[in-house]
Amino acid sequence: MKACCGSGGGPYNFDQGKMCGNQDVTVCSDPTTYMHWDGFHLTQEANKHVVETLISGTGFVYPEFRFPEKNQHVYQQIYQSDGSEEELMVSVTMF
Repeated sequence: MKACCGSGGGPYNFDQGKMCGNQDVTVCSDPTTYMHWDGFHLTQEANKHVVETLISGTGFVYPEFRFPEKNQHVYQQIYQSDGSEEELMVSVTMF
């Protein structure tokens, strides 16, 4: 639960008076090993796990999201990403 970008130390590395981007606020060297970016927002790695839980059918989501066969490519696109900074915009119609 420790923030990657923050100050204050302790178990959360969070101080509401010194947010990410302020002077003397440190950033971790590997955000992929953290769940929280700044104490409010999830890291990209954590967001990938949230999305996987929601759309893969393997998580604890009730009722399950059921994508029509024509939209199964959405899951494939998300997880075949090369990890580049390129943003993936996806529009999905759910039935």
